[in-house]
Amino acid sequence: PLADAGSDQFISSDHTTLDGSGSVDDVHISYYLWSQTSGPVTAKIKHTPDAITDVTGLSEPGVYTFNLKTTDNAWMSSSDAVTIYVNVIPSNPGLIHKSGHKFKFK
Repeated sequence: PLADAGSDQFISSDHTTLDGSGSVDDVHISYYLWSQTSGPVTAKIKHTPDAITDVTGLSEPGVYTFNLKTTDNAWMSSSDAVTIYVNVIPSNPGLIHKSGHKFKFK
């Protein structure tokens, strides 16, 4: 499988949606597992085994990172990370575009 945790996001609220629906496999992805790997506080992931899930509790400004692990029927796995910037304003939005990363502003 090839995990795709979606675009990095800049948000100004305490919740967002993580979208791993872009993940692919040559046969079938059997399992999705979301986890938080960093951030100023521990957030609540609503449905960790779903491709798309809501996250709440992003109550402190800062940078949060979430990991998506996908596993297929042959127990092969892949991981990808997404970064959520809560109440963080980019100093130069033009640099974000040039970096080659995908970002979503909410």
